[in-house]
Order: sequence, then structure tokens, then C-alpha cells
Amino acid sequence: MRIVKEMQFDQIKATIFINNEKYSIKLDGGGMEQIYKFDSTLDISAKIAEDILDEKFLESSFDIFRQMKKNIEGSVYRNLNPSKGKVEEII
Repeated sequence: MRIVKEMQFDQIKATIFINNEKYSIKLDGGGMEQIYKFDSTLDISAKIAEDILDEKFLESSFDIFRQMKKNIEGSVYRNLNPSKGKVEEII
């Protein structure tokens, strides 16, 4: 897997990868990741992969990160009971 490009958008870092002529986009935000893979039947290039990262896509991805954070926080609080000191900080 080779890194094609890295970009920073406010609170999200985007990395475009190529592996066996298939592109993928990894988004990092708040200690969590989202990975989008493109089927080899699609004619995706590095430029098209970069163009996919438009404002609407990034806003939606940020919303997903917020939901992911709520999801893990809820599970931690339900199952680890931080009031007893088991969890100091959630990612």
C-alpha cells in the first residue's frame, strides 16, 4: 500500500492510498478512522479520489465521527462505569 496524498481539513486528516491499482481514502479524526475503498471496476484516479473530498462529504464524515464518539462513550459509560475510576479519559 502506497500513500498518494495526505491532506488536512480542519479536524479531519485525509490520506489517499493506492494498492494493486485500487484507491482508498482514510479519514482520521478524534482518534477514530473511516476508510472508503473503491472497487477496481470504477475508473478512480488520484485526482478523482481527491475531488471526492468535497465540503459536503467532509461535513457528513465529521457527523459520522461525532456519532462514533457518542457510540463509544455510551458503551464505555455503560460497561466500564467511569465513576469508579476505571476510565480516566475517552479518546
